[in-house]
Amino acid sequence: MESNSATAVLTSPGKGENPMAEGFTGFVSWAMLEFQATLQLLVERARFLTAASSVAVAVKEDGNFVYAAGTGDSAPEAGVAVDTAPPSIQRCLKHQLPVQTEASPAQPSASLIVPILKDGKLCGFFELLGRSRFEQCDLEAVARLAEMVNTAIEHRSAAVRVESREFRQVSEVSRAPVPKLWHAPESAEPKPRGESSTATNLPAVDVQNCASCGFPVSTGRQLCLDCEQKDAAHIPADPLSTPVHESWISAHGYTIASLLISALAIAIILWFR
Repeated sequence: MESNSATAVLTSPGKGENPMAEGFTGFVSWAMLEFQATLQLLVERARFLTAASSVAVAVKEDGNFVYAAGTGDSAPEAGVAVDTAPPSIQRCLKHQLPVQTEASPAQPSASLIVPILKDGKLCGFFELLGRSRFEQCDLEAVARLAEMVNTAIEHRSAAVRVESREFRQVSEVSRAPVPKLWHAPESAEPKPRGESSTATNLPAVDVQNCASCGFPVSTGRQLCLDCEQKDAAHIPADPLSTPVHESWISAHGYTIASLLISALAIAIILWFR
């Protein structure tokens, strides 16, 4: 019977997750749920690719390794501390390399331990159990999934850093002194009873609209800037202005130069003949 499910993992975070889940809210809470859901999908994928009987992934929390997700008949529950006494896990933690063991009478299942490295340090590992020896292709597939776990850990750490910085900024703002409100001096003459204290003799605002498009314009303008530019583009040229005529030589200078060069080339060819 399956010991874990995606729902169980989401509602039962590991012990290493509790301090962060209790210290932060909102953004970090969603990041933690996304992290656990991602690991659950990755262990399910590892079991599908390798045909393992059970797969679990452990991550390092506060110096200890804790199972974060698992699937299969004998997979541990999420949040359970890892027993690092088995020799295969010891060798993986010490050398930071994949370790595989064969099935034996003392251990009926073959195992494969694949480390998860971050910046050259071990931050977790995959633990696979199977009825037969794992192949090289199985190791390569789990190694690729280990890189995805590393990415998920980085995303979770980034969420914690972002929310901690936001909390720090909010705390600094809450400790800042509240500025005193400025009050206008009271009038020497008392206001009649019932008259609103906010009543002021403000001049009426004359709002005008563009005669072309209806866009609000300032007082004294008939058109907005866009309509003025459009009208300026369509203003015809001054009919009284005298056009500047270009000389015939200036207009056909390129053609004349081409003909002279061609004639010179023909003359040189004929001369050498």
